[in-house]
Amino acid sequence: MRLARARNIVIGTIVFFLVIFWLLSDGTPAAKEETFPVAKEAPDPAKVAQAEQEAAEEKVKGFHCLSSWDGSNRDLIKQIKAKLGDPDSFSHTETTIAPVNDVGNHILRMDFRAANALGGKSIFTAWARIDHETCKADIISIKNPEGFSAE
Repeated sequence: MRLARARNIVIGTIVFFLVIFWLLSDGTPAAKEETFPVAKEAPDPAKVAQAEQEAAEEKVKGFHCLSSWDGSNRDLIKQIKAKLGDPDSFSHTETTIAPVNDVGNHILRMDFRAANALGGKSIFTAWARIDHETCKADIISIKNPEGFSAE
């Protein structure tokens, strides 16, 4: 009798641990799908072509040359700061860019604030040519509304 009771306890313990192991194991359907991946549908060629066309249109518009953070062109900012008497006073306001022209350039207009010669802040507008491929800037002019140049 004692032997039968001990055997039942051992078998019950083993069954208990097997059930716990089974519940905690990766026997879930999600794990099986990861282990045995099911063939997925191929992407729709029309959607892929449309996405590629939209990406090409965005590049023609010139947005690939602008920062996704504040919309500025980093090369132009670097060049402008090099021309300013107080580069730390630079504050970007707004940038607009034209689509690529026949020559392969974008025309860019950037408004910014910077310290003037008297130490006060003035608003300036910079015009630049941006290379479509390299996004490098070539400054055309930097002036404030009164016509004074920051160069």
